[in-house]
Amino acid sequence: MNQNEQQHEVAEPILQIEATLTPFTQRSRSVGISHTDAGLPRGLDLGEHVLVHDPATRTHFTGIVADIDFTLTDTVYRIELGTRVTSGEAAQWLNPVRERPAGGFTTRDVAHLLAALRRSEQGLAAAYREYAATPATDGVARSVGQI
Repeated sequence: MNQNEQQHEVAEPILQIEATLTPFTQRSRSVGISHTDAGLPRGLDLGEHVLVHDPATRTHFTGIVADIDFTLTDTVYRIELGTRVTSGEAAQWLNPVRERPAGGFTTRDVAHLLAALRRSEQGLAAAYREYAATPATDGVARSVGQI
């Protein structure tokens, strides 16, 4: 296969969630979604990538399931909003067959990489805060000012 040929692959389908996103929700980059209210066809998995569509503003955002809470009558997901995407890009995300230039990346690939980077950055920051808050028992400085 040469550089100009297209490589076809089947990607897992992305679920689209309809939700009105307030300015606060967009600033905080996180939204709570009720499984029942959203009428989702299946349960979502922790870490699953989704597409969030705001019908009021006709905008689309990538998203990732960051937390799941179960109640007696419903399941609530916390979705971390990612990158805003165009309607055309959203259509590509929803289409399980995609064309990829040989050796290239799609917009979806880049969004997945950015989401993974954001999660790893948050994990590193949390680990550092925990480490800095741990009392020193071995004589090694632990406070942020001493490191």
